[in-house]
Amino acid sequence: MEATTGPEAAGRLAADLVAAYAAQLDAYREWLALAREAQQYLHNDDLDEFLRVHARKEAVTGRLHEMEQRVQACRRGLAPILGTDEPTLSHLQQAVSRIADPLFAEAVTDLPPLLEELRTVMQELQAVEGATEEMLRDRLLRLRADITQTQAARRATRAYQKPDPASDPEPRFIDHRG
Repeated sequence: MEATTGPEAAGRLAADLVAAYAAQLDAYREWLALAREAQQYLHNDDLDEFLRVHARKEAVTGRLHEMEQRVQACRRGLAPILGTDEPTLSHLQQAVSRIADPLFAEAVTDLPPLLEELRTVMQELQAVEGATEEMLRDRLLRLRADITQTQAARRATRAYQKPDPASDPEPRFIDHRG
């Protein structure tokens, strides 16, 4: 990415912005595939594989953070050219008529479908991750119920076992404390 902030840099910055969003789209698609895979492992009660896939998802989120920094750097570079603090797609589209750079115009034309596809993938990802989270919550609730039931069964077993006469030589009665 060029350090120049003049109008001559607009095409390069816009192209870099498109490339950054395209890289993000690829990473989000990878994350979506991993999220679906993790969900399937969870459904099959294969927690080891679920955790392995989850670790790979974490690596993707790290890369996405770096990509977001690249997007923001492009937007900051375009801000003075467009005359705004926070450049949006509308600002870019309005600037096409003012900036006589075919690379800029091409990049701005490429942005809407790219951003729409990115939005779609992110919505799918959100749905899959939400369903997985719900599966994990249900699993946790079942596990808690099993633990509670097991503890109750142990207490009941201890309460109804015959007392060991060697450890308690004195018989106990309900009204007797000791």
